[in-house]
Amino acid sequence: MNIALIAHSFTKNMKEAANITTLNFAKALQERGHFVRIIAGGRKGFPHHELFEGINVYRNTISSSSHFFGHVFNNTYGIMKTLRRCKHQGWEPDIIHCFFAALPLSLNGILARKLLFPQSKVVCTLKSESNHHFGRKGLWLLKHARFVTIPTILQQEMLIARGISPYKIKIIRSHINCQKFQRRNKENLKEQYRYAGKKVLLHYGAFRRDKGTIDFLHSIPTIVQEKQDIHCILICRWKNLDPIYRQFIDKHNLTNDVTIITDDVIIEDYVAMADCAVFPYQSLRRTETNPSCVLECMSAGTPVITTSLPELNEIFEDGKDCIMVPACNPHEIANAVTCLLENPKIKESIIDYAHEKVKAYDIDTITTSFEKLYLEIQHE
Repeated sequence: MNIALIAHSFTKNMKEAANITTLNFAKALQERGHFVRIIAGGRKGFPHHELFEGINVYRNTISSSSHFFGHVFNNTYGIMKTLRRCKHQGWEPDIIHCFFAALPLSLNGILARKLLFPQSKVVCTLKSESNHHFGRKGLWLLKHARFVTIPTILQQEMLIARGISPYKIKIIRSHINCQKFQRRNKENLKEQYRYAGKKVLLHYGAFRRDKGTIDFLHSIPTIVQEKQDIHCILICRWKNLDPIYRQFIDKHNLTNDVTIITDDVIIEDYVAMADCAVFPYQSLRRTETNPSCVLECMSAGTPVITTSLPELNEIFEDGKDCIMVPACNPHEIANAVTCLLENPKIKESIIDYAHEKVKAYDIDTITTSFEKLYLEIQHE
């Protein structure tokens, strides 16, 4: 099959979870004999076409706008131009698969079918909830897709309540690469990275308030006061870090207890090395409702402390595959860390249970689910 994956925000930033999952999915489909093109939004300094890690990536010539409606218009118009160029080259997709959080961006796939490729089938994947008010408008557009996939039952119930037919909805979880994130010897990795003799706590991803980064930081003074052998590593995907984080570390004399990394690292090494990972989300807006960071840690045998949010409660089980604490509560984070590190039996039980559970999220399993969906609608 010819498959167009429309991912408007796709760049080469492989710290960004959405870019990683889109690229890995494209590779997995291509390895199964499909012809895949990623169709991305316009980005200054990026070529209109390139072969990126074996995948053809096409971008439009229209730069993005800072205004929401300008962004949607420029993005949709630019992607139509890109797809028209593909058509002139003799390439037409059997499947148009759109990935987005802002609902108006579903226009990319719907208009492509209406105006350019009437024989194509459109699949829309709603990866997360948009942070923008208008990004949560336009749900009716999804009625024009053949199928809408979402990662949680909670989202399914929301879509049905707002008028989307249950026959259009498929629950397909987000994926990770379990082969990349494997269990390894933590002590050997600590020797390699000069953390020997330390209990390592890890937090990584985007540093934003809704990610709970500041809540984790506020828990650290209590944690290191109770356990002197703790070292906290925070890895940010942005080079330009908000100064509030380093200011907090300096103010509380945590320079010897906390390392903030903004450089590129081999993230799977750090994930496998950590004794515990902390992801105290305040909300999951702008974050996949199956958070990649949590799943990667579980795959690598690192126990996770996260927050009790409805989307996470659907997927994870407190005390079985992770430890859950209330959102915006640094005191409970500190208590959970201490409890986990002081109870090796509980820790090992959580690691083993989570490691088995996360296999259902592996890229091969999820790709098979989407491939079956593609074949189903192609033969209608």
